Amino acid sequence: MSRDHRPVFLNLFQIRLPVQGVASIAHRISGILLFLFMPFVLSLLMHASASEEGYAWVLGVINMAVLMPVFFLIAWAFWHHLFAGVRHLLLDLELGVEKQPSRISALLVISLGLGAALASTLSWYLL
Repeated sequence: MSRDHRPVFLNLFQIRLPVQGVASIAHRISGILLFLFMPFVLSLLMHASASEEGYAWVLGVINMAVLMPVFFLIAWAFWHHLFAGVRHLLLDLELGVEKQPSRISALLVISLGLGAALASTLSWYLL
């Protein structure tokens, strides 16, 4: 009887994913977050378009400092999913498939997603 040499204990916190894997998993997470936040965003849009009072109420909700992390998360999910989706489309066209260009594009997607989310969230609260 041969002995199986697969790991018995697998600690997911000790696995070091390459940056391409992090970008890909974050793409999936951002898609799930966009789906989960869709009712919240659509209800804000519905209230804002219903009347002037609804628009004022939505502005009040958006300007709550407590909800700033939520809006940052929504903005990050949108921007990251957009940039990662473009990256995946380019990979499907076999552009940037090699190791180094793939690594650079993954780093670019992660940094652009965070930067665009930060810029869009802060621009709303600072203006």
